[in-house]
Amino acid sequence: MGKNSSQRKWAFALFGTIALVYLVNLGIGSLPEGSRWQYAAGSSFLIVIGAVWAWVAGSPVTLRLDRARNTCRLENPRHFFAARAVESFPLERVRGVRVYEIALISIDGANGTGYEVRLETENGRAASFSVEKSRRVADRVARRIRDFLKSGSERLTMRRFPWIMLAVSGGLVLCGALLILSAAVGWPWSL
Repeated sequence: MGKNSSQRKWAFALFGTIALVYLVNLGIGSLPEGSRWQYAAGSSFLIVIGAVWAWVAGSPVTLRLDRARNTCRLENPRHFFAARAVESFPLERVRGVRVYEIALISIDGANGTGYEVRLETENGRAASFSVEKSRRVADRVARRIRDFLKSGSERLTMRRFPWIMLAVSGGLVLCGALLILSAAVGWPWSL
């Protein structure tokens, strides 16, 4: 834990996406030039790429604490090449939450400092919930979990969203939808 994934995975995903876009562009380019079919096919492809990108890279890390069921469930989604992991244990075993300063080791670049939020259990085991670049954000996450453990609340669900991934996919879907709308109203042909 606390290790940055290699940038090679991201480069592979980026160049793979570029190659796929290039191949699809060749297919779309073979349609009659200036036709509405080109706009419809291209914009539909953007919408599909945006949806696939959100599915592959946009799932949140989720922590669910439930007093009624006495469960603590930590879900790490599948991101690109990493497998999905689900860890579940009784809530009564959770003794606290702490923030640890860790070194973010990178194979491809400069090392950095991060802050890991860990749930500590009675047997000395710790389950990592999130790694943050800011101490303030990590302390805020830990404070919410501590407040839940001290209070009599029934449930707490926390999600750590990869917002940049969702922004990229949302931009692709929006761009594709605008292109479909412009083709539907005849924008390029009405000039």
